[in-house]
Amino acid sequence: MDRELEPELMDGPLLAAADESIDHSEPNTTFVRRLLDLGATGRMLDIGMGPDEISLLAAERIPPQR
Repeated sequence: MDRELEPELMDGPLLAAADESIDHSEPNTTFVRRLLDLGATGRMLDIGMGPDEISLLAAERIPPQR
């Protein structure tokens, strides 16, 4: 099967800066709240990309595993 790669969406500093200017706080907070609702605790691995806003929110709000 031939594979066709998707185009890079954040190709260049202008597009990256435009994405940075968007306020993602509401969906990020909703995501972390859902993790808490599901009982998330302990260690997590963020394999995504970006400015790590979700990782920082999770670290602040999700209790460590004991």
